[in-house]
Amino acid sequence: MAVQRRLMSLVVKVVFVVTVSCTFAFSRACDNGDGVAHRAVRAASDKPMVEAENPEPPCSADGWTKQHFISTQSEKAKYPLQAIWGTSGSNVFAIAGGDPTILHYDGSSWASMASDPVKFLCGIWGASSSDIFAVGNPILHYDGRRWSAHTAVIEGWLTAIWGASRSNIFAVGERGNIARFDGSKWSAMNSGTKTKLRAVWGVSAQEVYAVGADGRGLRHDNIVLRYNGRVWSPLRGKTRNGEAEWPYGELNGIWGTSSTNIYVVGDGVWHFDGETWSPEPTEVDGICHWPLELHAESWRMVGPKGLLKGIWGSSRSDLFAVGELFAARPGEAFGLECEGLILRNDGNGRWKRVDSGTSGALLGIWGSSATDVFAIGSLDTILHYDGKPCAANDGK
Repeated sequence: MAVQRRLMSLVVKVVFVVTVSCTFAFSRACDNGDGVAHRAVRAASDKPMVEAENPEPPCSADGWTKQHFISTQSEKAKYPLQAIWGTSGSNVFAIAGGDPTILHYDGSSWASMASDPVKFLCGIWGASSSDIFAVGNPILHYDGRRWSAHTAVIEGWLTAIWGASRSNIFAVGERGNIARFDGSKWSAMNSGTKTKLRAVWGVSAQEVYAVGADGRGLRHDNIVLRYNGRVWSPLRGKTRNGEAEWPYGELNGIWGTSSTNIYVVGDGVWHFDGETWSPEPTEVDGICHWPLELHAESWRMVGPKGLLKGIWGSSRSDLFAVGELFAARPGEAFGLECEGLILRNDGNGRWKRVDSGTSGALLGIWGSSATDVFAIGSLDTILHYDGKPCAANDGK
């Protein structure tokens, strides 16, 4: 027994994986939360999150400037801004989730827009400035003058939308739901899965991809689907060991330039070259699954972790991914310090972290060019990048 006790006393470091659900509170719908992990960890530790001692600067070290919006409501959006899309840098639309807010940017300021009542909104895409769809529950359409509800064709909510044209629009959502708009009506499609689908993107109307994950984003819950113009089916590429598989971890966003250049983000960044899925190196480790180490009966978080929520690029040589970065608060097992996460890839296969300048989670990203990019998220966060250093953005 003495030997056994001595051996046990030597075991002072144990690695354990704590998985915090990224479908907490309202984000059970859109899967993009206003401090989702913040609230989950606060519930576990019963300690308030650290508030910034100093106000955030109007421009980050890497040139991301903060923008503000004017609300017609009594207060600003109660839920995070979930998705963003536009036709140009002076015609951009963003949506907030559970207390539905639709915002419009005219090149100089943001303002809220009126719409028919909806429960929540999660995704947005348009064929033109007068033909825009926002999905959630139910579906909204903007004709250039007003937002109005479309007849729902499926039960439950939709989380993301993408279209090849006005007559070929695809929306995905919970329980594997997929709806297609043919220019006149929506119809349900058979996805072949019950896994929650979180993002959709395509090369054409005959080649569309969707990604998703259920629950806590465990490997067996994930899926990548491809539509070939006839049916949806799982897309299993060959991994480096030769086995047919898709990326592991939580899958939240997808973007690409062709069928041989596709990126998926969530628990990291994965690239598909038409045959093989490969993880790409980033400056941030694993995401959503938080490794903790046991040191003398005290759990500690192992290094900063990130969770990517969205991806967008102007070309295959200039890409941005956004999410949230978590780091352990010094001296506290479950205390967290959090900030908005932005990664950038200049085409060299390496994703580098850039300074977002915000503590809010970043949940969506869109741009009209590599020097006209918008990122949105919690805490009413709207960031803009124009490729200029902070000094050039003073007073904007």
